[in-house]
Amino acid sequence: PVYAYRESDLLRLVREAKLRGIRVVPEVDVPAHSLSWAKAFPEAVVKCGHAESAAQSPEDIPALNPSKELVFDLITQVLSRVAKIFPDPFLHLGADEVRLPCWEEDKALMAWARERGLSARQLFNYFETRVLDLAKPLNKTVVLWQGALSSGANFKGREFTASSGGGGGGGG
Repeated sequence: PVYAYRESDLLRLVREAKLRGIRVVPEVDVPAHSLSWAKAFPEAVVKCGHAESAAQSPEDIPALNPSKELVFDLITQVLSRVAKIFPDPFLHLGADEVRLPCWEEDKALMAWARERGLSARQLFNYFETRVLDLAKPLNKTVVLWQGALSSGANFKGREFTASSGGGGGGGG
């Protein structure tokens, strides 16, 4: 079965939550957890056979492909829509549990990265910096899982808030 919310469902959810004093902060967790993206846009996701543990769910393994402009076009569209539906001043963009070995398995992606002088870890930083820049015009406070910072990423003056509890961002 397919489980999906219509925009009207989400607007009703936000409205009902507000009546009860509850804030709804959406999370668009990128670049990992992208199995659903792969179903709609297979060319936007790195095909990966790598799994770190047998307990890892299939949703956790695929990652968006930072070498594809389509990925950033899609993220722009999704964030714009999400920002209109959810009025909360915070927008969570995840950035945890990125499997760097998955990116490293993709020869075309790593060739693209090498042409730009980027390792897989630096590719994570490149991706997140671009996403933070895409989110800036939305006038939201961006939240990332603390794991994104633990990975040693340097987001060069981009503004965001860290949330504890996420797995390692860009940690391999």
